[in-house]
Amino acid sequence: MESPFLTVDEVAAFLRKEKKWVYSNKETIPGFFKIKGAIFFDRDVMITSLKELAFKPTPIKARRVSTEDQHGLL
Repeated sequence: MESPFLTVDEVAAFLRKEKKWVYSNKETIPGFFKIKGAIFFDRDVMITSLKELAFKPTPIKARRVSTEDQHGLL
């Protein structure tokens, strides 16, 4: 049976990052928690949060509309 909690090594492999990166960014990774100094990540929380980020539409930047004839076409 797989544990519902991931270690730093498992998170690093899952995210394809170095362990050092996971340690440096642990508090921004969803599902992070500590038990007596040991670092763990809740698998379901992390995966659900990452899926939400992946499917979140990115805002379209408004184009700058100019009344000037920038290309000499008007």
